[in-house]
Amino acid sequence: MKTWTYQEPVLTLGDVVLGDRIVMMNEAEILDHYYSWWSTRMLEAGKILMATEENCIGDWVVVNWAEEVK
Repeated sequence: MKTWTYQEPVLTLGDVVLGDRIVMMNEAEILDHYYSWWSTRMLEAGKILMATEENCIGDWVVVNWAEEVK
């Protein structure tokens, strides 16, 4: 199972970004967190046939600028 990391901004005082924290997620965690929301958006866009777990993870990686842990 692949693992991914990305940087998540740490916000305080409204919208002021004070830094980042590194988040690490494996494929199962990504799907648990993102698949339901993402597949609903795919259905709304008329692309439900493209709503595979692999495509979901791929989109999550792009949206979060994630990098695979080697």
